[in-house]
Amino acid sequence: MLRAREWMKRVSSKQTFKRKPFGSVPIGLKDTYPFSQSVIPGEDDRRVAAKPELLFSSTVDYQYGKGASKNFKGVRVEVSRNTGRLRRITKDKVLLGSMRSHDNFFIPTIDGAKLLGKFMKKVVVHDDAVPFVAKGKSVFAKFVSKSDEIFPGEEVAIYTKNKKLIATGRAVMNSAEMKSFERGPAVETRSWE
Repeated sequence: MLRAREWMKRVSSKQTFKRKPFGSVPIGLKDTYPFSQSVIPGEDDRRVAAKPELLFSSTVDYQYGKGASKNFKGVRVEVSRNTGRLRRITKDKVLLGSMRSHDNFFIPTIDGAKLLGKFMKKVVVHDDAVPFVAKGKSVFAKFVSKSDEIFPGEEVAIYTKNKKLIATGRAVMNSAEMKSFERGPAVETRSWE
C-alpha cells in the first residue's frame, strides 16, 4: 500500500476516483494493480471511465516513473473486445509491448525498452553471458556485473558493458542478491535483439 501511494505521485491527472484504502486515485489507474484487484462493498466502478491512451500512459508513468510515457505519443493501444482491457501497444506496426493481464502492467519488447530509455531499470552483464542472453537465455547471478536497485518481479533492461541494450526481462532476484549470489537465475529474459 505504501508503494502504491508513493507511485501514484508519478501520475498527473485532474480526474480521480475514490478507492479505499488509497483515497483519491488517478482515473488512468482504474485497471492497474492494486486499484482494480479488489471488490469493495459500496464502491461502484462502472461510472469510472478513461480512454485507452490515458490508461496506458498513466500505467507507464506509475510503473516506470513520472514522464516515462512521454516517448509513447502516437502509439496504437489495442483493447480486447471480450474484456475491454488493454492488450498490445504498437507504433507503425512495430510491437512495443503488451499489458500483463493480471495487473495491467506494461511488459516492453526491445523496441519498447528503447523508448523507455533511462526510466527502465538496468542490469549489466559480463561479456561471457552476452551471446547467451542475446539468444533469449536467462541471466544468471554470477554474470551480473552491476545493476540498479531492483526488486523481484520488476521489468528490467539488460545491457552489455559497452552500454548496448541486448534484452529485456523480469527480475527474479533483488539487486543485493544479484551481486552476492553465485548461483541461480537473476533475470528471466523476455525479449532480445
